[in-house]
Amino acid sequence: MAIYAIWNNKGGVGKSYLTFQIASEYARTHPAQNILVVDLCPPGRM
Repeated sequence: MAIYAIWNNKGGVGKSYLTFQIASEYARTHPAQNILVVDLCPPGRM
């Protein structure tokens, strides 16, 4: 199982886009595996 973490306290630096790109490429190259992406961004918590 591979685990990747993208972290930066500053907002607007492209973390969500980078995470989407990494997850998409991983899913493309590993079609038989399930992919779970979790956003734990503190400003996103309501």
